[in-house]
Amino acid sequence: MRVWKRNCEAYRVMHRCAVQYYNQRENWLGIPIIVLSALTGTTGFATVTRSDTAVSISVGAAGFLLTLLGTLRHHFKFHTHTAVHMATEISYARLITKMEAELCKPANRRTVPAVFLDDVAAEYERLLEVGSDIPDRCVEKFRGSVASPALRAESEEARKEFQIEIV
Repeated sequence: MRVWKRNCEAYRVMHRCAVQYYNQRENWLGIPIIVLSALTGTTGFATVTRSDTAVSISVGAAGFLLTLLGTLRHHFKFHTHTAVHMATEISYARLITKMEAELCKPANRRTVPAVFLDDVAAEYERLLEVGSDIPDRCVEKFRGSVASPALRAESEEARKEFQIEIV
C-alpha cells in the first residue's frame, strides 16, 4: 500500500503540473481573444459615423485574427484538458486520503484488509486507465525534481521511495 500511496502522490503532482500547463496555454489564446474582441467592438462602434479605409481594414484584420485564435482555442480544447487533469488530480488526492484515514483508525475499526486492499487496487487501476496522458514536460519536470541535489543528499532508500514507473 505504501507503493500505491507514493505513486498516487507522484501522479497527483504530475496531473497538477498538467493543469498548470494546459491552463497556461488556454490563457495564451484566451486573453488575446478578449483583448481583440474589445478592440474590434469598440473600434467598429467608433467608426460607424465616418468611413476610413485604413481603420476598416485594421478592424477586418483584427476580426480575422480573432476568428483564427478562437478556432485554434476550440480545436486544441485546452480548457477540457485542464478540467480532466484537475479531476484526476483530485481523485488521486482522495485515494491518498482514503489510505491515510484507514491507517489512522484503530485496528479493531478498520475495514477487512483484503476488502480494503481490493478496493484501493481497483480505484488505483481505474485512475491509471481513465487518466489523460500527462504532457512530457510535466513528466520531465517531476523526474527533475526527484533528482534534485537535496534529494541526492538523502539516503538511497529515500530516493527509491519516490521513484515510480510512469505508465
